[in-house]
Amino acid sequence: MRKSIPINILLFLFCILQVQAQIQIKGQVLDESNKPMDFVNIVCQKDGILLSNAISDNNGIFQLEIKEMQSVDLSFSFVGYRTKVLKVEKDKLQQFLTIVMETEAIALDEAAVMGKRSYIKADAKAITINIPKNSSMKNESMLELIKKLPGVTDSGGGLSVAGVSGVIVVIDGKQVNMPDNLMLKYLESLPADNVQTVRVMKNPPAKYDAKGMSGCIEIINNKTYQQNSSPFISATIQGGITKKNFLHKESFGLRWQPTARFQLHADISHNKINRHFIQDMENGLFLNNEILDYNRNTLRDLNRHLYNYSVGLNYSLSPTWELELCGEGYYDDWKAYGSSEAVAVNKKGEEIGTITSQITSVEPYGFHSIYGRIVKSFVNRGKINIDMNFMTYNNRSDGSVEAQGTLIQPVQTMLSQPLNIHTFMGKIDYSGAIGAKATWEIGAKYDEAHLFTDIHKMINPLKTEEKYGNRHIEKNAALYSSIQIQGDKDLLSCGIRVEYSGTERKTENYITQWEDQKKSYIWNIYPQLSYSHDFSQNFKMGVSASRRTNRSTYINLSPVSWPTDALFRLAGNPNLSPEYIWKGDLNLFLFKKYNFSATYSYIKNGIYYILKQEKNIVSTFPDNYPEFRNIYFNLNLPFSIKNIWDANINIGGGYSVLPYSSDEESFTLKKWSGSVNLNQTFHLPWGIDAEAITQYRSKIITGYLQAPPFFMTSLSFSKDFLRDKSLNATLSLKDVFNTMSIGSEAIGTAFPFKMRMTTDSFCVMLTIKYLLGKNWKSKNSIHIDDSRFDK
Repeated sequence: MRKSIPINILLFLFCILQVQAQIQIKGQVLDESNKPMDFVNIVCQKDGILLSNAISDNNGIFQLEIKEMQSVDLSFSFVGYRTKVLKVEKDKLQQFLTIVMETEAIALDEAAVMGKRSYIKADAKAITINIPKNSSMKNESMLELIKKLPGVTDSGGGLSVAGVSGVIVVIDGKQVNMPDNLMLKYLESLPADNVQTVRVMKNPPAKYDAKGMSGCIEIINNKTYQQNSSPFISATIQGGITKKNFLHKESFGLRWQPTARFQLHADISHNKINRHFIQDMENGLFLNNEILDYNRNTLRDLNRHLYNYSVGLNYSLSPTWELELCGEGYYDDWKAYGSSEAVAVNKKGEEIGTITSQITSVEPYGFHSIYGRIVKSFVNRGKINIDMNFMTYNNRSDGSVEAQGTLIQPVQTMLSQPLNIHTFMGKIDYSGAIGAKATWEIGAKYDEAHLFTDIHKMINPLKTEEKYGNRHIEKNAALYSSIQIQGDKDLLSCGIRVEYSGTERKTENYITQWEDQKKSYIWNIYPQLSYSHDFSQNFKMGVSASRRTNRSTYINLSPVSWPTDALFRLAGNPNLSPEYIWKGDLNLFLFKKYNFSATYSYIKNGIYYILKQEKNIVSTFPDNYPEFRNIYFNLNLPFSIKNIWDANINIGGGYSVLPYSSDEESFTLKKWSGSVNLNQTFHLPWGIDAEAITQYRSKIITGYLQAPPFFMTSLSFSKDFLRDKSLNATLSLKDVFNTMSIGSEAIGTAFPFKMRMTTDSFCVMLTIKYLLGKNWKSKNSIHIDDSRFDK
């Protein structure tokens, strides 16, 4: 026993010496827009011998562990980017490396390769839109920014991409997990001040939820941190004038990295919105055995105060453990007042009767969320991510409609609907490298949403009272796996997602004791595949395909009717089935900047809204249609004249085929649609940048309705002040011709319907931004001379 003690001591000392001889190489990989690049292959060699390899994570961070030596060669490769090979000397091996990958000519500045950003770049996975630093798009809400993206359409009830409705939104790696109508309100509350890059993925990887048939919109905010003892502070003040209202917004941001291991961010904003809406609606109406045209004109004034906050931290517990915590929320004090006048006219053009209404609606919204992420990295073996998210949403809708006229008896309808939603999401995944050319990922996710709402409706003088309670539960469990293989000129990515999802719903009438319950769960498989090949330096091609779904929401499934007018009701359909889509995408890339894409979509069980009339009451409710086919083309052309003019024109076009069937008529609708987005930046004298954004879209089909044409032009003039350019002023003219509107109309003739809503959207707005700490230098930046590799 005594003889073994010296041997154990020697072994212990030898292990200590071995650990001391190991060093870690750390750094971050960015693209030319300073956005972190994940899945970049990093290979460490010495005299042609492989020492170690790794892959960058979602934040572009990589880590290698090798034995201490005088120098090593690092190779960074990713399809579509120039492979970088750097020789790093011993004295710089333990310094944090910042590497920027580029496709154009490069020049180094403190190890960061800086280049001119294209407004739009495309690859086999996504279309990436780089938002210019002083773009007027950053002075709006997140929702308004998304609606200005090429190929994105607002049909009045949701967002669609490439002619297909239903989209999921991911912000800084966190999915916005709420129903579409609530998601739009949430995005409207978020300021777009810090948005740096937006990616539109029509066939997203398997790690993203399968819901959202048109794909995924990923928003990446600028989270630049400077390692310094002082914080980085930003402040924005904005004021605007419309034809009838005054708008203003204030926002403040904080970015602070007191040490290399700790980062803190905080944002708070207030937005005052006043809007005047005009809604014109035409309906077919069968009343007293006569077919009438029922025309309504509604005037509504909307007053809102939006408060938004976000605070979070990132902490490196050790070189292999990272923690991220974030809390965010908003409050919307939503109030609307208005009046409506309706006239019924027979087929001879004679006025039959009228209805006038006074409308009051008070709907405050509140949202709070806590998000946490733990990352465990394994040297040369990948990493594990654990994500958890809790969210609560509260809304109380109180309103009243007082109607009178020759078509009806005087009536007053009072409505009250408190709504509470609580959600939980948990996800765990593992990603790592397989050799030097392949990466793979496997994970599991579970999310659950509980919705509670009570509806109290009173109709006077009939003294009719209704009280309903809705309990709605959504559950979704998923397993997914994907692999990516990169060759010298090829990139193959394939994945599969298996989901078990469904709903449990209970609707109860507290007065009549009527009750309706339904439970529905289903298994589904959602594959995804993408492949790209570089034929030459100036010609690349990519193809992708996937299967996705749109699930019915609590609004679509609730059988309770909701009055929108004295003669009209809105109700759900508890028998709805989920809709599914198969999508295929072809992308061609020319001369590193021009892109052409073609997308084919086949939709089964599509959800649409139909109109039916019973006893002088017109009801609108959703139903499934058998199939829908769409092909969409997109061409992106960037232009530039030296340092004077930059422009990007995006041209889209689609062809849709939809079988239409009703009790009165049946036919197959075939329709073309088109869109043009033109973004221009003029670099004027005295350091002034002028930006012009023009959007046009023709009629498009949205189920059994179609959205009318859309046109809007906005201008802005921006200039930086002070020596360090930390002060910026932007004068914006939003919707110069006041043409922005939304609406819908029926595609059939048996039951005509047309709705158009316009607002005082023309606005003159002045935005002032101040950045404190803008030019502080990072203490960890190093300079690597790799000019010999640029030839």
